Amino acid sequence: MSAHRPRTRNGVLAALFLLAPVGAGNAQVGRYYNYSGTISWKNRLDVSTSTVTGFLADSVVVTVVRDKATCSGTWINTSKLIGSPSPQVETGTISGPGVLKIVVQPDHVTPGAGTFQIMVACPTPATATAPSAPADFAVNQVVIGGHELPSVRDLAVLTGSNTIPHPDTDSVNGTTGTFTVTWHLTTTSAPGTKLRR
Repeated sequence: MSAHRPRTRNGVLAALFLLAPVGAGNAQVGRYYNYSGTISWKNRLDVSTSTVTGFLADSVVVTVVRDKATCSGTWINTSKLIGSPSPQVETGTISGPGVLKIVVQPDHVTPGAGTFQIMVACPTPATATAPSAPADFAVNQVVIGGHELPSVRDLAVLTGSNTIPHPDTDSVNGTTGTFTVTWHLTTTSAPGTKLRR
């Protein structure tokens, strides 16, 4: 799995999992619909340098009901200058409608099987100093799906979990961390059929 450096807005990390779909013979790109379930992620970036220590973290659960996403989570940013008596701490809440897109690529050789990609974004956190901004793919999307995942035998059940080094990990600059994402989505749409809303 590859990870690209994230976009940020108001301190929000946007770890990006980018996995290219696999072409399969006569496969056609189709869009399934009416998926329901959950997508969740946790990410934390620790900073430790000669002048400052701290971390940036969030934990988000996206509840999906028939392709409609609702986000709920927490965000925290702490920093402490070396020699200071106490750290500065800023917290926020992530809440509201998300944006979601699920694209599947059926394998017409093996009915029901194929590859998929899930794209989801949540509102930025509301903090004491900044209001929340609406969910926007251009700001903080998470993308899941592609050839590095285990084979998908049933496109009606998209489930899995993965942990990668945080995209902003940089040992030279004293930053380390991890990003973990978990997903479980199901649909009653017939596998192997191109469906529309």
